[in-house]
Amino acid sequence: MDNSGMSAAARIVAALRPGEEPDFVSNHIAEKSLHGLICELNADILSKEPGRVQAATEALRRIGFV
Repeated sequence: MDNSGMSAAARIVAALRPGEEPDFVSNHIAEKSLHGLICELNADILSKEPGRVQAATEALRRIGFV
């Protein structure tokens, strides 16, 4: 996927290696930074820009929020 239109949050999740998702979510919860990441992905979905919506939806799905 071309990530030029992706938000930083979507790029971060897309860069995870398979299997890193549980630790990624746990670490962001512990660091109290998960809320900001989810807010950014939600803003992408609300943007109605197809590339951003698709990337954010995939990121949310990948980390278990869809």
